[in-house]
Amino acid sequence: MTTTIVLAIISVLLSMIAYFLKSLHLDFKKMEEDMEELKVGSRLIRSETRSAHDLLAQQTRFLEQRVEHLEQVSISKDKRQRIKAAT
Repeated sequence: MTTTIVLAIISVLLSMIAYFLKSLHLDFKKMEEDMEELKVGSRLIRSETRSAHDLLAQQTRFLEQRVEHLEQVSISKDKRQRIKAAT
């Protein structure tokens, strides 16, 4: 009789342990899925940021070239005016 009760208690305890282990396993699976989703999201953000940076760098180079061109035009115009004034 007592062995039956002890076996029943052990069986219930083992069932509870199995339930909690299964729940823990499901939680770890969910956490892995969430981590993968975060990795994909961070890769996407990194790629978008890199693209935006490249675009800004390109625009900056274009504006620098434009300023240099305008400076050269202004300098040559100024030289022509000096030559006209000197003659």
